[in-house]
Amino acid sequence: MSNQPSGKCILIQPGAYPVLAAAGISKQLRDPKVAQAAECALDGGASAIRGAALVYIDRLQTHINRMQAAVATSDFDLIYGDAHEVRGLAGNAGLTAAARIAGELCRYLDAMGRANATPDATLVQLHLKAVVRAARAEDETTRLGSTVAEVLATLVNKKLAEINAS
Repeated sequence: MSNQPSGKCILIQPGAYPVLAAAGISKQLRDPKVAQAAECALDGGASAIRGAALVYIDRLQTHINRMQAAVATSDFDLIYGDAHEVRGLAGNAGLTAAARIAGELCRYLDAMGRANATPDATLVQLHLKAVVRAARAEDETTRLGSTVAEVLATLVNKKLAEINAS
């Protein structure tokens, strides 16, 4: 096999893929025909995209509501399952801070379950409130969303260290 481009395919050296792929995509997007086709596709599907986003948001809110109700009854298994779902839904919807916070809640509840320890309801509630705010924020990927996720992760690490020490 030759290292020369054949016109039909390009041999990509190991480690070079992201740069070459980005350069190729960038070149294609500058092509007026490709740009016009992309605009038409998005215009034709804009309502479907909005509809899908609303379904995600509704599902996300349903899971958050269930988790908040489950705190009162200490149903941490339900909270874990819904937090896991929220993590995926938020991540797929581009709500990175909400996904990170829900992921930390999952990690905390999983570790507490493995240690046969009762989760701290206040810590769970803090996570839930943070997930709600991050999911509803206009620009939830701001530094503030990341800071909240990092502070909650630190708090989880501290609680888990206390459990491991005992």
